[in-house]
Amino acid sequence: AGVKVRVLEARDRVGGRVQTLRDPAFLCPVELGAEFVHGRPPHLWHLLDEAGAKVRRHRDRHVVRIDGELREESTVFDQVSEILVESGKADLPFQHFLDDPRTRARWPKAALKLAAMFVEGYYAAPLPRAGTAALRQMEQASTLVDALYLFRVTSGYDVLPRAMAERVDVRLKTPVEEIDWSGPHVFLRTPGREPLRADRAIITVPLSILALRPGQPNAIHFAPGLPEKRTATTRLLTGDIVKLALRFDEPFWERVQRGFSFAHGVGLEVPTWWTPRPFDVPVLVGWSGGPLATALSKLDDSHIVARGLASLGQLLGIPIGELERRLQMAVVRNWPKDPFALGGYMVIPAGALDAVEQLARPVGDKLFFAGEATSTTGFAGTVHGAIETGDRAAAEALHAMGRKPHFRVEV
Repeated sequence: AGVKVRVLEARDRVGGRVQTLRDPAFLCPVELGAEFVHGRPPHLWHLLDEAGAKVRRHRDRHVVRIDGELREESTVFDQVSEILVESGKADLPFQHFLDDPRTRARWPKAALKLAAMFVEGYYAAPLPRAGTAALRQMEQASTLVDALYLFRVTSGYDVLPRAMAERVDVRLKTPVEEIDWSGPHVFLRTPGREPLRADRAIITVPLSILALRPGQPNAIHFAPGLPEKRTATTRLLTGDIVKLALRFDEPFWERVQRGFSFAHGVGLEVPTWWTPRPFDVPVLVGWSGGPLATALSKLDDSHIVARGLASLGQLLGIPIGELERRLQMAVVRNWPKDPFALGGYMVIPAGALDAVEQLARPVGDKLFFAGEATSTTGFAGTVHGAIETGDRAAAEALHAMGRKPHFRVEV
């Protein structure tokens, strides 16, 4: 569209919550942040193709430990999806829905336990706060892109942001401290540099950063202030995520449940584990979300690994001493401790769906907002959701400048 673009990135790398570890000891790329391509969102697949990314299907075979028994499950996850969709017919906290006698009478106990674990883990949402209307919206949106089918970027997910960054001028290690939009231009102030002048600004920081108060580390001061955005951030939440990648001497779990892709343990501190298929390597990835991750995040990495091994031992029925002997390397990604993320991704409480729209709205014709927390179509917490909001914000900025976007906005 003939517009000069400059990206100010606070980190020393591009990608944000997409972060790929390339350590030969793990024998494959390890995703410390976003990991899966959820279904077939066309724009994301187009960008992956342009980036030369290699993508393979991640086989979807689940085993679950409930009430002391580890078994393969298939139909129960269909019931979980049904529960999430049905829960949103009225917008209330998910815990209230679970406590309703009609809910307990309609679905099996195992399905309800897994649904609760899914909301706290995958959606990173505390059960008393998670809004059922938002869960319904996200579950229905996922069906539009066939999100039940998972894919892995075998060349590493970070090939996507690195390829996208090659098209624009990116300044790394440049956190923005103030955005002054009081005059005809926008001025962005960064530490130790002259203010940058722009005609328009697109703000893509996480919800948790927008929610910071003046004076807190990494807070952005807006002049004039943005009371509507401040109100929106107080009505939304950031769900916590902690991930572990464990390299063992051999894939001993194949002797317990051969060929599984995901293993879930209700009630464990690290309740969900998966193998990095299609890679055939002795690596397991552990995932803890929501309140469980909040508690884990307060520990140091060594204690998080210990809690992870304890959970894995209970899940697979293997003594923790054996797991400790077999463990060769461990990496922890504690997202709540990351100063530029302060958590995982957005959680929408009951009655707060309109707050997302409020967060996404432009301010005047100068400030525009993008990022997964501004996804109004049910794709919060996903890479494709974040990218689509970036397209939308770019189109809004171009329209404000009297220019026509030379791309299709799929939001």
